[in-house]
Amino acid sequence: MPTEQNDTHHKKDEIATTQENNETRDSKDGKIQTIVRGANDLSLGISMVVAVLLGLGFGYVLYKIFGYYWLIWIGLGYGVAAAILNVVKAYKRLYKDLDSLKHDEKYKYIQDRIIEKRELEAKQRQEQQNKP
Repeated sequence: MPTEQNDTHHKKDEIATTQENNETRDSKDGKIQTIVRGANDLSLGISMVVAVLLGLGFGYVLYKIFGYYWLIWIGLGYGVAAAILNVVKAYKRLYKDLDSLKHDEKYKYIQDRIIEKRELEAKQRQEQQNKP
């Protein structure tokens, strides 16, 4: 009998230790993801400048090769288009991240407050329309 109790306690300890290790790993992964996401957001401004400069440089190289000055403007146009594309991609990524938070329990109270406020405003509008 005592060995069965020891085995049971030992298994419980192993399960608790495994759960703690998983929680620690998850929190580290969450922190790393947050840092990477923040670096991506900070690098948006840098990537815009780099895209424009690369386009301008590519246009300049084409100008030197072919001798047509308007190739610089085309390169600059491609650089600006690439910068705008970077902004659109970052916006979509951010929108997807924030949309996933819409159903998170932590932010449920905010949605409830907004709904209550809208219902109150609608009720007040109805009362004002019903007054003679």
